[in-house]
Amino acid sequence: MLPNPQRNDLVRRRSAWRSRLLALSLLPCAALLGELWCQWVMDIPTLGNSRELFVAGAFGESTGNRKDTVQISFGVPVYIDEHGFRVDPDQTDSDADEALLLLGDSVAFGPGVEEGDTLAGRLRRSLASVRLYNSAVIGYATSDYANVAEQFIPEHLEVRHAWLLFCLNDVSTTNARQIQRSLVPEDGREGIERFRGTILDSLNSFLRSRSELYIFLKSRLTDPRMRYFQADRASYLGSNQSFEVGMRPLLRVRDVLAQHEVSLTVVVLPYAAQLRTQPPSQTEPQERIVAFLAENGITHLDTTPFLAEEQEDLFLFGDPMHLSKAGHRALFELLRTRLLEDGGQGDVSVTGDKRAVEPRSGRVQSARAGWSNNLNLPQRRVSVD
Repeated sequence: MLPNPQRNDLVRRRSAWRSRLLALSLLPCAALLGELWCQWVMDIPTLGNSRELFVAGAFGESTGNRKDTVQISFGVPVYIDEHGFRVDPDQTDSDADEALLLLGDSVAFGPGVEEGDTLAGRLRRSLASVRLYNSAVIGYATSDYANVAEQFIPEHLEVRHAWLLFCLNDVSTTNARQIQRSLVPEDGREGIERFRGTILDSLNSFLRSRSELYIFLKSRLTDPRMRYFQADRASYLGSNQSFEVGMRPLLRVRDVLAQHEVSLTVVVLPYAAQLRTQPPSQTEPQERIVAFLAENGITHLDTTPFLAEEQEDLFLFGDPMHLSKAGHRALFELLRTRLLEDGGQGDVSVTGDKRAVEPRSGRVQSARAGWSNNLNLPQRRVSVD
C-alpha cells in the first residue's frame, strides 16, 4: 500500500483527469446545443456556393452561371434559366418587347435570400409588361459587366434599360479569379488546376458552409463586416491605381449600351460597416465612385445615405455586403421611388444638368436625363412584406 501522501497525490491526479475527460465529453454536447440554438433562434445563412453553379467562358472570358440548373447558394436553392440568369421558378417571365437588364455581382444575385424576395424578384413582379434579365454572377467585377454587355446586348435588342448594382469590391478581380480556379470541368472531374488553398482555408470553407454556430462565433469574435470593409476601402484611398484600373471597364459598358440606345444607371451600394453610424461613415469609396461616374457622363444613384436611414439591419448575419430579405426590400422601395415612379422627388437631374441634388440626406448626382422622365416602365403594385 502506498503511503498516504503518495496515495492522496494519485487520487488528485486521477480526479483531475476525470474532470478533463468530463469537460472534453461535454464540449460536443455544448457545440450541438449551440448549433441547434443558432438554427432555431438565429437567422444565420450558411455560406458557400455549389461549385457546379459556375461555368467558364459564359461571356467572353467571364465566368457565368451554369444554364438550366438548380444549385445551392448560401443554403438557398437557386434556379438558373437558359441564359444563365437567376429566376423565380414560380414566376412566369413576360414576353414583352421591352426589357430591363440588371448587371451585378453576388449582391445583385442575392445569395441566402429566396429569389422572390430579392430586388430582382420584386422588380419582376412589380413591372408589368416588362421582361427582367438578372445577369448577376457571384464574384463579378467591372470587367465582367463589360463582357456581359458586349455579348448579351447585341443579341437582345429588347433591352432598353440597364441598372448596374455597384459593390465596393467590384474594382477587384480577386473573387472572380478564385472562382475560375475552382471551376468543375464540363466532364465533372476536378482536375489538377482546382483551387485548394491551405488546410486552414479548406477547414474554414467547410465549417462556414455547414455550421451556423461557427458563423455566429466568428462574427462575434472577429467582426468580418469591418475587416472586409477596411480591406476593400484601401482600393479607394490615396493614389491607388487599382481604382482607376477597376473603374475603366465601366466606360466599355457605357459605350456599348449607348451604341444600342440602352439607358444606363449605376446604383452605388454601401457596406454594412458604413451604416453603423448616422450619417454613414468612411464614405470615401462612394465619393470617388460618384465623381468618376459624373465625370464620364454616367447616370448614378448613391444609395448609402438613404439606406443608412433604415432602422433594421439590412444585411445577412455578420455579412459585410450581402443584403438580407429586409435589405432587398429597402433597396427595391428606394429604387422604385427614386428611379421608377414619376415625380420621384427630383433626385436625378434633367438632361444636361450636372448639378448635385440634396435628397432627404446625402447626395445623388446625375450626368444625364432622369429615369422619372425617360423610363416610364409600366408598373403594378406589389406587396413588400
